[in-house]
Amino acid sequence: MGTDCFELPAKLAASFRKRLLVHMKGSSNIDDDELSLFEWYVKETETIYSQMYADEFRYIQEQNPDSPDYNDSGMIPVQYFIKRSRYAHVIYLASLGETYLVHACSRLAATLGKGIVFNLNEINGKKWERERKFLERYGMFDIPGHIWDPLTKIYLVRNALVHENGAIHVITEEEREEYRKKYKDAPGVNVDGIELEVQPEFVVFGFSALRAFMVYVNKKIAGVIDRAIQLRSVN
Repeated sequence: MGTDCFELPAKLAASFRKRLLVHMKGSSNIDDDELSLFEWYVKETETIYSQMYADEFRYIQEQNPDSPDYNDSGMIPVQYFIKRSRYAHVIYLASLGETYLVHACSRLAATLGKGIVFNLNEINGKKWERERKFLERYGMFDIPGHIWDPLTKIYLVRNALVHENGAIHVITEEEREEYRKKYKDAPGVNVDGIELEVQPEFVVFGFSALRAFMVYVNKKIAGVIDRAIQLRSVN
């Protein structure tokens, strides 16, 4: 009887730990509803943009171009509104990616417990690259280029928008060509003007890249959690 009183809490702790692991397996930290709502939001805003363009174009067409009161300046705020809105889409996608990466590392760390030697802040590397190293090192899986590279394009464009306000600093055609090379694998990003032009194709591309990355990593972490549950069941 003397030892039984110590065995019960240990069994309860093991049972609680197993239930926690099962719960974590079914959690992705970013709800699918969030992604679905964002996808809907992007489609709705693109519909609004088209309507804004159509309304302004109709207003211009109804005017007499020879009239001294002719005014086509309304197209400028329409274009500005669309540009800023699409910039915001990219920045939000990057925030979602950043949130997911950090939380995925936390899920992995919680699964392995004492098996984590270095925490995320102790790993060298640029933002996002640190999280990739952490996931690959402790999850014992590789994140292939066709999954990782598209995700990094979100971060690349986001940085240009946040830090440079989308400005393109060029003097020579050679410098312009460097920009083209830099963004060549980012569909829907035009670098032929004085600032980045984010087209709807890039927002769709970024959304698909984020979702594909989440599906891949969630599956890999689920495998780690399964192994941890089986190990606890054996012990």
